[in-house]
Amino acid sequence: MTTLTFNVSVSSLYPSFVTQMRDAVKDPKTTYYDLNIIKKPDPKNKYLYVQVNAASEKDKPAISVTLQLQTRDLYIVAYRDRDHLGKDRAFYFKSMITEKEAFPGEKIKREVMTFAHDYPSIQKAANKNIENMEFQLPYLEDAMRKTYGMNTADHEAFKKAQALFMLYSIEMTAEAARFEYIRHKTVEQQKSDFMVASLVLKWDKLSEQIVWSKDDNFGTPITVKHPDGKPWIVKTVAEIKPHMGILSYVEPKKLDIQTMMNCHV
Repeated sequence: MTTLTFNVSVSSLYPSFVTQMRDAVKDPKTTYYDLNIIKKPDPKNKYLYVQVNAASEKDKPAISVTLQLQTRDLYIVAYRDRDHLGKDRAFYFKSMITEKEAFPGEKIKREVMTFAHDYPSIQKAANKNIENMEFQLPYLEDAMRKTYGMNTADHEAFKKAQALFMLYSIEMTAEAARFEYIRHKTVEQQKSDFMVASLVLKWDKLSEQIVWSKDDNFGTPITVKHPDGKPWIVKTVAEIKPHMGILSYVEPKKLDIQTMMNCHV
């Protein structure tokens, strides 16, 4: 089990934290066009835990929330914090894992999140769209503090706060690890754009085309969006490489001679 710790109150630590996330899930022996790829899924090492800490300040106490991510794809499947009585609790996406798989082995109350894990569902519950998000760590901290210790009795209020926390957590951890473009957005404290919203939906397809490319060329062009929303048809590795952080895992059975030529071990 690997656990990383990140202090959301100290922005200078963020770049190295994202690097640590990539290092924790990458195949240490294989790259494609100098891009790391997620290692083969290991049933004995299924999860990566990220402990997000917020320092105390004025009337705000120090708090800590732990995210549970799948090592095979960096999806956040659960998180742990405390309820309004100070007791540990965990919430999980039931379409991703079972109740027992949420922080396995721990004696903790587990509850199902009341929205699905896909972007449309999370955005609807949060009343927030990815392309309109603020990529600044204080927003993640605010969302984290809002849900930490919040009573779930007001179902709709809690659902909205929780979904917003999930949205910021996903973008500034998992998606920032997947895409250098998103990591850079957060480092520079910039607003999101249409390119962010399109990239996060095409990670698997972009990764596959990079792995299967022939002489830098994609076998199947992938359409994403420029920051202003205009279509961008990506045809080569060189075009998209600066924006990638780590490639998704590609099944070995799909590898061929050309793929092996692209690979550096």
